[in-house]
Amino acid sequence: MFKRFLEGFEYAARVRTMKILHGVSRDQLIAAGISPELLEQGVDAWPWRIEDVAATDNTVVQTLAKTPEDDASAQRKQHDVSVQQNCEFDAAA
Repeated sequence: MFKRFLEGFEYAARVRTMKILHGVSRDQLIAAGISPELLEQGVDAWPWRIEDVAATDNTVVQTLAKTPEDDASAQRKQHDVSVQQNCEFDAAA
């Protein structure tokens, strides 16, 4: 019975994590090693890791080559996601 409780708690945590990750840009997901395609498949596709290391390496290089304008835009998006997440957690309380 305790095992089922833990499994349910873990599943709920995965659902919450998935919802948060849906607010993150595709480039950020890939840079973190998370597959957007697997993430779109839902909780049952856990873990959402990218198995191809070359894909993450290319994204990191592309991220380093961005301009300051790209960085400002990314910061605004990240701030928006942060605000949205805080609102979601407040609503859940």
